[in-house]
Amino acid sequence: MMEPSLRCAFWSRTHQTKDHKHMRFDRSRVSTQVQLIVDDLVKQNLVEVLAAQRPDLCKRIERIINNYITRYDELEDKIREFLIAHNLDEEEYGRRVRRNLSKDEELPIFGDAYDYLNEQIESFLWDADEVEEIFANKQELVAAITPHLKAMAIKKH
Repeated sequence: MMEPSLRCAFWSRTHQTKDHKHMRFDRSRVSTQVQLIVDDLVKQNLVEVLAAQRPDLCKRIERIINNYITRYDELEDKIREFLIAHNLDEEEYGRRVRRNLSKDEELPIFGDAYDYLNEQIESFLWDADEVEEIFANKQELVAAITPHLKAMAIKKH
């Protein structure tokens, strides 16, 4: 039988899928990346936004992402508190606790965090007063937004 540390190392190398990586987003990158999101959406003619409305649109999208980051930080605190309260080892039980508490909080924190944020931003765009018209379908919006979400991510394993 493998030593526990070797077994963990083997498991993590062989099971690195998007479902097993959780990530946090770097709050310091949000403002710049949101401006780039809006720039790309406009330049690619995916949405029409009046120039005077762009700063407000950026602020509102920033709020969506910053709200996610705040909820993520609160979830991490709950996870840490749970592990301490139940005297559980982070390496052994962290992923399971993280997965279960993120489900309870309805906050995707693994690879589907991108899908979640794309959905939040897309839904917002359809209702935003700052957006005059949307010419894109969902896939085109996701293709324009996702690279900027990835640029904000700090991947954890």
